[in-house]
Order: sequence, then C-alpha cells, then structure tokens
Amino acid sequence: MNAHNTSMAIGVEEDPDYVDPIEITILRQQRGVLIHDIIPSQIIPHLTCLTRTDEGRILTAENKGSTIDGALTLLDLLVKKRTEWYEDFLKALRNDEVKLGHLAASLEEGVEKGRQSEAQKDGIRTFEGGYSEGESAAGNLKSPPSPDTAHKQYSTKLIPRFSQEHRGRIGPEIAHTFSSAGYIPDDPPPPYTSGSFIENQGQPLRGAEEDLGTSPSQSVVNIYIHKDAKIQSLQIGDHNVLEAERKQDNAVSHTNTEDDEPIEDDGDVYYTAPEVQKDVTQGNGEVEKCTLEMSKMLTNQTSSTVAGSIQKVIVTPNYEELIPRSYQEELGGPACRGLNSIICAPTGTGKTHVAMMIAKRHMENALASQARKGFTTSGAKVIFLVHRIPLLNQTYKRLKMYLPLFEIGKLSGASSSNVTFEKLVEINDIIITTTDILKNSLKHGKSSMSTFSLIIIDECHHAMKNHPYNIIMAQYLKEKFDNKSSLPQIVGLTASPGTGSNSELGAARDHILKLCANLDAGEFVTVKNPRNKAELEKFVTDPDKVTTITTPRNPDPFRGKVEEIMANIEGKANFTNVCPPRGTQPYETFIILQRDEAIANKNHETAQCCDHLNEYNKGLLTSDVCRMSDGLLNIDEFYNERRRRGQHKNTPMEDYLYRLYRSNSGDLFEASDKENDHPNPKVVALKQALKQEVQEKGNDFRGIIFVKTRVLASAVLDCIKEDQELQMLRPSRLTGVKTAGDESMTQAEQDSNLRKFADGDCKLLIATSVAEEGLDIKECHMVIRYNYATNEISMRQARGRARATQSKEHFIGDEELASKDHVNVFLDQQMEKAIQMVQGMPREDFLNAVLDTQKSVIDERSEKELTMRLKRGENEASTVKLFCRGCDEFVFFGNNVYLYGESSHIIKDMNIIECKIEFREHTDKKKRDKGIKKIYCKVCSQDWGNTLPSGYPVVKIESFTLEYADGSRKRIKKWKSADFTLDVLQRLPPFKKKTK
Repeated sequence: MNAHNTSMAIGVEEDPDYVDPIEITILRQQRGVLIHDIIPSQIIPHLTCLTRTDEGRILTAENKGSTIDGALTLLDLLVKKRTEWYEDFLKALRNDEVKLGHLAASLEEGVEKGRQSEAQKDGIRTFEGGYSEGESAAGNLKSPPSPDTAHKQYSTKLIPRFSQEHRGRIGPEIAHTFSSAGYIPDDPPPPYTSGSFIENQGQPLRGAEEDLGTSPSQSVVNIYIHKDAKIQSLQIGDHNVLEAERKQDNAVSHTNTEDDEPIEDDGDVYYTAPEVQKDVTQGNGEVEKCTLEMSKMLTNQTSSTVAGSIQKVIVTPNYEELIPRSYQEELGGPACRGLNSIICAPTGTGKTHVAMMIAKRHMENALASQARKGFTTSGAKVIFLVHRIPLLNQTYKRLKMYLPLFEIGKLSGASSSNVTFEKLVEINDIIITTTDILKNSLKHGKSSMSTFSLIIIDECHHAMKNHPYNIIMAQYLKEKFDNKSSLPQIVGLTASPGTGSNSELGAARDHILKLCANLDAGEFVTVKNPRNKAELEKFVTDPDKVTTITTPRNPDPFRGKVEEIMANIEGKANFTNVCPPRGTQPYETFIILQRDEAIANKNHETAQCCDHLNEYNKGLLTSDVCRMSDGLLNIDEFYNERRRRGQHKNTPMEDYLYRLYRSNSGDLFEASDKENDHPNPKVVALKQALKQEVQEKGNDFRGIIFVKTRVLASAVLDCIKEDQELQMLRPSRLTGVKTAGDESMTQAEQDSNLRKFADGDCKLLIATSVAEEGLDIKECHMVIRYNYATNEISMRQARGRARATQSKEHFIGDEELASKDHVNVFLDQQMEKAIQMVQGMPREDFLNAVLDTQKSVIDERSEKELTMRLKRGENEASTVKLFCRGCDEFVFFGNNVYLYGESSHIIKDMNIIECKIEFREHTDKKKRDKGIKKIYCKVCSQDWGNTLPSGYPVVKIESFTLEYADGSRKRIKKWKSADFTLDVLQRLPPFKKKTK
C-alpha cells in the first residue's frame, strides 16, 4: 500500500479499508483452476472444518449442476470458516485419494510470495489476525517475528490508562504510550498478539486474548503510525486513551540513516486491537449490526494533532454466508434467469441482499461456464451504481463480507485513490461506484457498455429526465437500437417508483412504464406469493402517523423589521410587478426572475438588489422554521463575508445596501433576542414531541428529523443542543457533501455520524434528503418530517427509516405543507394501484408499451441534442463576453476558457491571471494542504472558484454574467448549460506567474 496515496490524519476520516487475508486473495486468484480440478465428493471426507449441513449443500450443488458448481459452493463455504480452514484445505488436497497436491503447492507458493510482497511495501509489515501466546502461524494468519526482532523494531512503554470498569464499558482496546525515554519492557508487546498486552499499574500483565476473550481467528485492526508521527492524544468520548510521541533515534531502536534504502519496519510502530465481533442480521435494517471499536476510536477523538501520520486503518472482514429468504428468492428470480428487471420492495427488507445474490450467481455462472470450456477467468464484470457516497461505502462493506471469492473495488469522486476507474474495472470482478464516475467514463470513451455483463442500479427510480442514471441508460438504449451486441443485463432496485406527481391512475401507470423503458426492464418484480408475502411482512414496520399543524409566530418582531428593510430595497430595485409574500418560496422564484431580467437589460444595480433580497428571504425562511436568531445569523454572515472580501463598497448600490443593513442590525439583534417572549410554535411542537418520545423509550430512543436544507439542519441541531432536557440525545447532523460551506459535510463526517448513531453515541440525527434512501439506519423509533413535504417517494423513503417496533412518523409544519403531505399519501396509494396495473398487462402489451416509450424517448433526446449543438454552433466562444457577477467588470472571452480533464474549466492566459485574478489561501485545510488556492475578482473580491494543485485557476460559470454578440445577457449555474463550445486541453505547461 502506497503511503502517499493512503495517508490520513487521525480524526474524522474515511471508513477503514477492508482487506482480505493473503490466503483468500491467492485462493481467489487461483479459483478458476481449483473449481475445474476439484471433485467435491472426493475431497469432502477429508475436510474436517465442514459441517454436515455444509457437506449437504456442496453435494446438492454438485448433483443438481456439476462438479464445477459443487466446487464453487465448497470454496465459498470454506473461506468463511473462522477455524484453520487453510491448513485443512491444503491437507485435503494432498490426500492420496484426492491427489491434488499440485494445487496445494501452487496455493502455498502464491501465499508465500504474497506475504513477502506485503512485507516489502513501504517498509511496512502488516499482521491481519491475532495469535494466542505460544501459537505459531496458522490458518489465515501471518507468521509473527521473533521476540528478538520485536525488541529491535518496537520500543514501547506501557502506562495504566483503563480501569477494569473502563475496559468493560469501552471495549477491548489497549493503549500504548510510545515514549522518547528509550525504555523497553521485559516483554514488549509484539505486533502479532491479539491486542498486545493489558496494562496494570504500568506493567505488562499477560497476553491480552485471555482478558479480552478474543480468539486467534478474530480479526485485528491495524493502525499504521508513520515514522514521522507525533500524536499528542487520541480519545474515545471523553477518555484519552492514547498519548504518544514518535521515539527519536537512540541506542535501543532499530534505525537506518539511508532514507532511500528500505529496511524492514524501519521506525514504524503498530497499535493493534481486536475487532469487536460482528452481530450480522439480515432484515429490518438491511443487514449489518457491527461496531468496530478501533474505527470508532479514530472517528470519535476530539483533540489530536497529526501531520499525515496515520496511514490507514485496515480491517479484515468477518465473512458471512449469503442465505436469502424465500421472498428474496422470488424478488431476484427473474434477474437470476438473466432478465432485465426492476425489483420493488419496502425499505428494510434486504434489497441489497437480493442484489448480492444476483451478482453472486451471475459471477458463479460465468465462472462455471468458462471453466467448462477450459478457461480460468470468468469474463464477467458487475458494476453496482449508487448515487450517494454513504451508500457506496455501505454497499462495499456488505459485498466484502458476503462475497469473498470475488475481487471487489470501489471508487467515488471523493476518493483519495490514484487508481483510475478503468484500471479498477480491469482488476476487479465487482465494482461499486457513483453515477458520475461511470457517466464520465462512457462520455469520454474510456469504457463502454460492453465492458460490463451486469449493471445493478440502486434507488433506480431516479432514472428519469437528466439524472445521471438516465444519461447512462440513454447510452445503453442508443447501443441497443444500433443493434450492438454484448449489452449488459440491467437490474434496478427501488422501494418506490413514484407516480411522477400524477394523481390520475393512467398517468401514474405511464410513469412506471416510462421507468421500465428507461431501464429496459422486461419485468417489474414485487412479492406476490402469499407465503412469501407473509414472510415479507415480518420485516416491514408500519409506523403510527401523527400530524401536528402549527401556526406562524405571532407577533414576529424579527419578520416585521426584515420586511421593512426588504420593502426599502424593493423600492430601489424599481420592480414593475407585484411581489409575492416575503419569506416564501414563490418570493425566491420571483426574485430570481427579476434578477435574470435585470441582467438581460444590463441593469446591474437591480441585479445587486435582487441578490441581497434573496439573502433576507432566506433569513425569513429559516426564522419561520427555527429561531429568529438563526434567521439573523444567515443574513449577518452574508454581510460579514462581503466586508471581509471588501465587496461592501464595490459600487454605490453595494455601499448603500451594506449601510442599510448596518444601520438596522441593532434592531434586528434586539428583535431576535426576544425568542423566549415569542417562541416559534414549530420549535415548541418539535421539542414536545421529542421529550414525550424520550420519556417513553428512555435510553433506547433513536430518532431522525428530516429538514429541507443544510442551513436548517444546522439551525435545528443548535436549537436542540441548547435545550438541557434534550442534550442527552447527543444530536448530530447528516447532510450532503457537494456544496461548499460550513453546512456541507465531508464523506468522513457522514460516515462518522452514521456510526455514532448506530452505536448509540448519537441518538438523534438531523438530516436532509441524504438520509432518506438506502442507508442502513436501524432501530429508529421516530421519524419527524419537520416542515418538510416534497413528493410521495420522499415520504415513503423517510417513513421507512422508522424501523423499530411501535415507531412513529410525525409531521410537524404549517397547514399548506400538511395539505401537501396528505396529497402525497394519496399519490402513494395511487402508485400501488399503478404497479398492479402494469403487472396485470398482457406480456406482449407490456413489452410493446416499453418499446414504444423507448423509441419516443430516443427521438426526444436526439432532438434536444441537435438543438443544443445548433445553439452552440450559433455562438462562437470568441464572441461571448464574461463579466464578473460582483462588479460587472469585463473579465475574459469564452475562448479564454479551456476544458481540462473531465470537468475543470481553466484559464491559462497569464495576462488574465495576472491582471484579473486575486489568489488567496484556501479556507479548507485539506485543499490547502494539496496546494489548492481560492481565486477572487481583483476588483470586487467576488468568489470565482479554486485553482488546480498545479496553480491554474478553475473558474465557476455561476460567478459570471454572459453577454452575447447581439447584446443579450444571462447567467447559468453549470458549465454544461453553456451554449458555446470550449476547446479541450490534453496537457498543461508548468504554471509560472510573472515575477514583479
């Protein structure tokens, strides 16, 4: 593992890597030969690690299929044994009756080479697995170093950090202090023991496995501490469990002064702890109940300072058998027969298990087919598409746990890996990735549909309009109608296909037919068998529905003052149309339209007024749902940021608007301080609902509050944290990762908060729509949709998070949204009827309807693409002027912007860079550490984007106003909407600014 590619600081970081033991890795590489040569009925009598049930399943597979099918089942069961299966397998292969000693020799040779290769990587040796005292390497574990070698490589001093009570409560972690004192205990903790040694008054007591109850076959979490690490502290909750500083070179440590000459374990230390046993259950939460205490330790710590010291947390999965339930077999039946299908089942019923079953059988069939022809490779590739990063990590863990016979890789836009998507596809059997990764690879011709044999699409109801799922499937349909062969099988998963907001039953049916057409589905599958339905219902919860309709805050001194300011600005803007009510979504829409009209008419002052009015409107929207102080915070931050950038005096209008706010800010703060006198009825209802549920459920309570925006999530979180009666819930938020700003989250923060919620460290999540779909959030007693009602799909998905028995679905909001919620209930009922209509269609009629819809969709898309090409052809990039959004100064022409890579729109003209762009340090430390800077307008400090690590500026189109040759103007949010063509750069020269 390359240290430079995987380094990460202690703290909230990526999930651990799940790495298989070398024995399983080598067996997987040689599986083709093994399944071809092994005759299960001959080798079974000599495998002592198999149970009678195992033997029966293997022989059944052999008798119903072939020896190859039986061998596949044997290997799958074998590698999931927690005993010494590897030695048992080698011994059986060498048995005189089996006569497959050459296979045993090949496995041993591969394993030995693999161990040597791992030991040489970056001078680091990994020990995945534990050993009881006095035991030698066995099974899937690596050989430990000698005590003498351990003394040379590890200099440690133990200190008492845990009391007996603390160990029992926290789990089996062991804390070491790596001291600069040069002291080595008589029995230093070698890296190969399970958890090393227990501390007792500063002295090593005995092998940890005795006290911790761990077995040699349990996985061990390895934290690699780089030789330059200086770790000050590491915490679990409020408990500081690790204080360490990298030992300096001295007489007792094994050192080497030649930096370029790798030596074994030069200066690197290990901290190991046994993995907590996983309690894996399938349904009613979709699979995994697992707490990795060491991973938790990394993500929960609160005061560490590390400079790239922790390289990676490596976890060996606890493998589990994939045993589908009867209703899951029914759901996956058509797909297992090779048919394109959409699988629809309620949340919490294990659709991911169904997908794994389909992928497993697909790969096994391909392997068996190739083996019968004498080939050792499968020729199959499965890609699992998700549209959110947390879903990617969750799916990856499950696949690693259940499908060890197959190489599994993952990649997202947030990944730090340097491995390309195309290389990932080449080296893996199953790939989990986010939609944009595959979409861009197809777009640039780096991969094709024929690369894959099976595509599984999670939350496939999104495959409509311009969603990346639908763009990917548009490429599939194009190749289908071009009569291209080798198209992959398509399988979609959803809990709710929706109605397309159509209340009329026929239109709702057509919506589902269009989804089938977009996914080329020949089957829309639900559970129909009565016995299977009864089984399914055991895993579906039906939470009690509670609706609380609230009234606005009255009186509302904050709203009164804000509306007074807004009326002043509206007068300056000279709007010709009547404004909708302020503090509403229609008002925001109105302001955007007015701004666009002002831009088109080159009325820069009106456009500036609109930008400010939009911020006041956001403040009112926040105040109406939360506290007055939360609404004021949004407005105040807007003006503080403009002052920091120096934008508050760019133009006379900007200066007027800034002074208008400052002259009224005192009154605004005074009004917002009267929250106790004029509380928000919505907030009061929310807190009452939470307190009542906590009183009933006690310490077992888990809840999720769904809100519309990231800003609201932060506001509600602060509001609950400040209530002493609710602080015991230790609330956290869960929002998206794409938008920059204080309210956005990193992938690691998302993972951390989800783990806290699963472990009970956090009992309440305040979430946006990111938590509605697919995430394995179990045992949730209450779901509150807080002034939040979108569509019937969102409603069903949110309701499905309430999976505990006697759970509640609570809507709290104003009368208008409550009415919308009632409409969604009706649409959900119409959806069920529409599904039955689709499934009741004669087979030929259904297929013809799908085909006709596909042809219509392709024609519509072709027309749109032609229109866009013509539009882009009409506008020469050299004639399009880009003006700064902040000061309306001309900056550059369209042909000064180049497309570099897949999505970077860069400026390489040094005159523009020197004269127009101001470079500043990035506020995001991660980007700053990579050499990325922020770029601003030199005139008005308008944010224009970031730089590449190389230094070239990458501009965002939303920061500019476009002016065309005919004098017309407009703004767009995305570069993909630009109606002129950019030149493409394949490579960039070194970035060198002029020296002054």
